[in-house]
Amino acid sequence: MIYIPCAGADEGALYESALDSGADARYWEQIVKVRYLSDADQAASLWSDSCPASDQGAQEVTVSVRSKTRDVVTTELVFVKRDTACPEGIVGRKC
Repeated sequence: MIYIPCAGADEGALYESALDSGADARYWEQIVKVRYLSDADQAASLWSDSCPASDQGAQEVTVSVRSKTRDVVTTELVFVKRDTACPEGIVGRKC
């Protein structure tokens, strides 16, 4: 899955294409939420529902997964998708 910097409302839909939605899949999955790293210089990660003025190079993607079996199990997984390129303004640090 490629990193899509601040793609707006369509971002979740774009990331959905990376999910395994084939007819033989044993579960359903759906992107529930995409949040953006709002300040890479903080000691603790700060996430925002809207993209900051300058993309910080990481997004928190929440995926809901539900089994298709008779014993239905549902869970949410949270992933951090990182841009492999250095964001603008990063000087003197490794990316």
